[in-house]
Amino acid sequence: MNRYFLVIACLQLWREVSPVDPLTTWIPLIIALLITALKSAYDDLKRHYNDYKANHKKCHIIKREYLNTVTKNNLENLPIIDIYAKDIVVGDVVVIYENEEIPCDCVQIGSSLPNGVSYLQTANLDGEIDLKDKFTPKTLNSIFCDFLIFTIPLTIRCSHPNAEMYIFDANLEIDQDIYRNVTKNNHQLLTSTQIKNTNLENVTSINVNEDDLLSGVSMNDEQEPHDKLTSTQQTLQNTLQQNTQNTLQQNSMKEENDLVSRFISLSHENLLLQSCHLKNTKYVYGIVVYTGNETKSGMNKSATPTKRAKSDKQIDYISIFVFSFQILLTILFGIISMLNIENFQRNQIWYLQLDSTQKKQWFDPWILYPLRFFLLTTYMIPISLKITIDFMKLFFSLFIEWDLNLYDYGKDLPCVVNNSDIIEDLGCVKFICTDKTGTLTENRMEFRYCSIFGNLVDCSNDQNILQNNLQQKESQLLFFKALSLCHTCKREENKFKSSSPDEEALVKASLQFGNVELLETTYDTYSLLLNKEIKEDFTILNVIKFTSDRKRMTIIVKPLQKNIQNEKIYIFCKGADDVMLQRTNQNDTNIEITKEHLRKFASDGLRTLVIGFKEITPEEYSIFEKELQKTNAITINRNESLQKVYDLIENNFTILGATGIEDKLQEKVPETISFLRQADIRVWMLTGDKFETAKKIGHTCQLLQNEKLIEIDGLSQESIFKSIDNALQNVIHVTSQSNHDPYSVIIKGEVLNLAFEHPLFKQLILHAISVICCRVTPKQKADIVKFVMKETKSITLAIGDGGNDVPMIQAANIGVGISGNEGLQASRSSDFSFGKFKYLLPLLFKHGHLSYYRTSLISQFSFYKNIYLAFLQVLFNVYSGMSGMSIYNEGSLALYNFVFTGIYVFTFVFENYLPVTELLQRPKLYKHSQLGKNFNLFTFLQWFSFAICHAIVTLFFTYYSYFSGPFTFPLGGYSTIDKDYLGHILYTIILLTTICVFLTTCHNYQVINITIIFLTIIGYYIYMAIYSNIMKVFGAFNILSKLPAAKITSSVFNYSMSDPVHYFIVILTVTTCWLIFAIFRYCKKLFLPNLIEKYQLAKILDKNGCNVKKMVEIGGGFYPNSNYGNDKNLAHSGRKGSTHRLWEAHGRGAVTNEEGGWDVIGPSAVAYDEKHKTPKELTIEEIKELIEKWMEAAKRAVKAGFDVIEIHGAHGYLLHNFYSPKSNFRTDEYGGSFENRIRLIIEIAKGIRSVIPQEMPLFTRLSAVDYVEDGWTIKDTIQLSKALKEVGVDLIDCSSGGNVPAKYSPFTHYQVPYAEQVRREANVPSGAVGMIVDPIKANEIIEKGQADLVFIGRESLREPYWPYKAAKKLNYYLPVPPQYSRGFTTN
Repeated sequence: MNRYFLVIACLQLWREVSPVDPLTTWIPLIIALLITALKSAYDDLKRHYNDYKANHKKCHIIKREYLNTVTKNNLENLPIIDIYAKDIVVGDVVVIYENEEIPCDCVQIGSSLPNGVSYLQTANLDGEIDLKDKFTPKTLNSIFCDFLIFTIPLTIRCSHPNAEMYIFDANLEIDQDIYRNVTKNNHQLLTSTQIKNTNLENVTSINVNEDDLLSGVSMNDEQEPHDKLTSTQQTLQNTLQQNTQNTLQQNSMKEENDLVSRFISLSHENLLLQSCHLKNTKYVYGIVVYTGNETKSGMNKSATPTKRAKSDKQIDYISIFVFSFQILLTILFGIISMLNIENFQRNQIWYLQLDSTQKKQWFDPWILYPLRFFLLTTYMIPISLKITIDFMKLFFSLFIEWDLNLYDYGKDLPCVVNNSDIIEDLGCVKFICTDKTGTLTENRMEFRYCSIFGNLVDCSNDQNILQNNLQQKESQLLFFKALSLCHTCKREENKFKSSSPDEEALVKASLQFGNVELLETTYDTYSLLLNKEIKEDFTILNVIKFTSDRKRMTIIVKPLQKNIQNEKIYIFCKGADDVMLQRTNQNDTNIEITKEHLRKFASDGLRTLVIGFKEITPEEYSIFEKELQKTNAITINRNESLQKVYDLIENNFTILGATGIEDKLQEKVPETISFLRQADIRVWMLTGDKFETAKKIGHTCQLLQNEKLIEIDGLSQESIFKSIDNALQNVIHVTSQSNHDPYSVIIKGEVLNLAFEHPLFKQLILHAISVICCRVTPKQKADIVKFVMKETKSITLAIGDGGNDVPMIQAANIGVGISGNEGLQASRSSDFSFGKFKYLLPLLFKHGHLSYYRTSLISQFSFYKNIYLAFLQVLFNVYSGMSGMSIYNEGSLALYNFVFTGIYVFTFVFENYLPVTELLQRPKLYKHSQLGKNFNLFTFLQWFSFAICHAIVTLFFTYYSYFSGPFTFPLGGYSTIDKDYLGHILYTIILLTTICVFLTTCHNYQVINITIIFLTIIGYYIYMAIYSNIMKVFGAFNILSKLPAAKITSSVFNYSMSDPVHYFIVILTVTTCWLIFAIFRYCKKLFLPNLIEKYQLAKILDKNGCNVKKMVEIGGGFYPNSNYGNDKNLAHSGRKGSTHRLWEAHGRGAVTNEEGGWDVIGPSAVAYDEKHKTPKELTIEEIKELIEKWMEAAKRAVKAGFDVIEIHGAHGYLLHNFYSPKSNFRTDEYGGSFENRIRLIIEIAKGIRSVIPQEMPLFTRLSAVDYVEDGWTIKDTIQLSKALKEVGVDLIDCSSGGNVPAKYSPFTHYQVPYAEQVRREANVPSGAVGMIVDPIKANEIIEKGQADLVFIGRESLREPYWPYKAAKKLNYYLPVPPQYSRGFTTN
């Protein structure tokens, strides 16, 4: 857009073409660009400052010339120098001290701690504060000393720089000949000098390999060494002396062929990553392999995906539309101007004596006039819009971050906005893709169940579960040993620390329930304490860690106890059941019962793990170790090769048992998801859990409710397709989003790829109310999000808490991260982050909804005011000979967008068209913003039409008020006015009209917007007073008079203040324009209201004592006949109007009753006998079908947005055929006693209450009036009312039907005492009909306590009661919940 205005500004420098002073565009453009430049410069300076701090951080390296030259003379001085981080090169040996940040990626070759371990805090990478272990390669650790390791040439081969944080396929080569010589010489040297002040030096070179290796870079030899050692360094040297002597003595005793392997495998466990911090370790040494932006951290700093808000794209489309309109005006007025100019010059401005024969310039008139009109229309696109929206979004982000409703007090964590560009998209979300663990759940694990060798154990009693039976006790002990050994937990000061909450829960459970305590953890040993008496030590031979692809973890250990033979080697493995059960001994008798226990765990919503065990011989382990070493030497495709080696050992396990761990839901997750569903937001849960666990959690968190659940599964494409076809048969019209039964889908990740090949699967899954995808990988999560966005073109939000959720968070239109127990990776990669899932509600329903509304209002109003301004001056050329001249003061033009209209328009950021509490409590209101009802082609055309209409009215009224014509006002003043005076009046009218439109559009008036408008008006008149009198005050030659239009505006303000016509025309024109706007809005709100306007009018009714709700009646109570049709002997009724449209839109079609007028859906209560034209007794099967269809009708009514449901068929022929003893001759459970005769209505009420929200009012219509002659009395109604109250019916509708005995006529007079008796004796709220009762009479009935509700018919609404008239236009229906004091209906 800035390019557009730059082109316009350049064209205005063409003096012959430009109709205005170039400064009118250049000044606003320079201001706009300056503001943008300052913002960008501020951001750039911050980045530059941060880069400077990082690049000039001091680091420690060992000087290169000291490497490979360790002698007795230089042992006294440690050759460590300080350099800047930017000067570190590949091949340097860095020294990192405790609490320092790692300056580059380097391979650890030495540590101050025993066994070569070090501890890093990776919070800068993944947000996790738990310490991570890093290790010196075992071979180097065994020879590490202050000179030996730095004297041997080392060669590292590794891959090119890449972004894989947890993959480092490399190896290190040692020259064994030099190693032997150096070992021998230095051993003699140390013996003779008795090792004083050991020097910590390093020797390395990194050679180039043509395929995949890095090149070594020489250090700058001019670096100055330290003058003396620091006290810390001196202490560290002393601590190594004894270790050095011991190491050399051990090495000298080894045989030559056992000294050191030539190749040493390196992995990510040996790699110290840049930006991490060294903790609990005095120092480490590292060989630099990656620096700068080539480090793992640097390679992951890819640019955040650019996301544009939906409103920004709509503004682009509107700008294109307006630009097209400009071109149209340019062509139209340009052609008219070229055809008319000569005639105009000859006949109307003959007095100028223009020479028509004079040679014209090359651009006159074919370029001149079209360009002039084009430049006149350029003001239609507001130059300040982008800046206004940028600052508006800044305010929106501050509102979010300052909102205490989004503040997590437990974590001391506010909501953070990382991307303010897409805030308004929060109001348009249609799909939410959510992770489960840590997002919906707390990620705090509680050990609930375990299965040990086929025995199910409930661990909820918090007691030790070891059995007295020796055999059982041994098996249980082995199970808990596996839990205590197969993990990566570390014990520090009686606390367990792990990156996985599951592992921590398992280790604690082993102590709590099995008396197996993890006593001590070191680099290569674990110590267990059994029964608080027996200590067992295990050497860790290998650890094969868990990954999302492997879904399992394996540890290989060797016991160290004297009473246990050292030849025993144990393998413990734990993992997902689908992976572990494939790797078990198929002859294991416990497999089937363990599977059954796993299904139980999963059905309870627990996280499951299978524990496996096997024992191998040293020979088997030796074969495995050799293959592992050989594979680890590979630097290309190492991971794939390692998996094949792991498969050699990870098989034929004996199943020790399984575990069930509970991960409790976060606070208010079910309520949050229920609200999201009510707002028609489709929630998809993407989880790695197993099928049964995901299904159980889906029900628990209200993701799965009463709709059908379709399970897609299969082992082959054929079986999967068959599963999909079966699902399609159970869903009607799946290809239409509105005409299908509500359903949800659950599917496994491995099935998903094959399912997409089915031609109708996309429609099936996209039209589901909710979807659960289980056993999915992080890549699949991102692919699913992309699929939803591509196929639906809807705004999709992804929310997660872990690093595995980052791909889907970045792929979605809106990414939300939860700062949880899995670190800050998700929150740092997201657009918004907060502490709990429940904060989605205020983020979407409050901030998203209002931000979308405010953005829509500001954008469209900005176009309106500019089109109004520009189109008026184009129209003015009709009266100026189509000359392409501007009518306005040029200084005022320059100030129009930024000062006179730009400031008060910005106060729309505080606009609320509904109270925030209403937006949060009524999720259905979110549909208004979700569907884009505030910002679309229709709404923009309204504003566009207002601008065009106001421009025509303004010019017409003003021009003909001053110039000759039928509307000239002879009120004195000036009989003729010039262009400048007319321009001043027009500009004043435009300014005041836009202010009136602004105030009419606002729904709440605050001090800030009223004050700014007041200051704007006062400032405008002060500006005109000063600007019009510059020449009088300072003289004609003063520099101020050179300002744009300073001369031509001289005294205009003075004339206007003394001209009565000026005042009259301004008031008349502004009032007329305002009335056009106000009347249109009023009529639209009355006759074509949107969802918000309907609710606003309903609130007006509430204030007048009328609680308006939309009600639907289920089941026809009338006598069925052939006019109503039948379906399987179950008559269906459907009344005309909204009900019929409801059925067409949301379910099976119903026959229309052309004579009816109120809403009834669902089958009639009576079967119809076509042959005898009489009611037919329902069979048991038909009764069940009747109940099912009524329940389906209730679910559709909820989906359609009704607020109240009434079981209408509970009276009429249902009462006649079932309730009354004179008509019920059934001998089954629905006939005979009173309890049997009311069984059907009780079952119906229970069924409908089970499928509708608990807070939704349910009424039942019962009438004793119609059928008292059949033996049914009011006492029976009272007894039935009590029974219905117990099953969840909120109100008894005592309205009568049309078959009223004569003695009870008129029936409306009978309803009130009848309702009062039911209300009093049954102690249940009641209602009465009021077909001929006006609202005032209804109020009296309610206030006397005769009824809780009075139904008012449409024909009873009187003209004076305009709020009720409005309710009639809105097609609203009542009754209301019994807790409301009164209510009316227009049914």
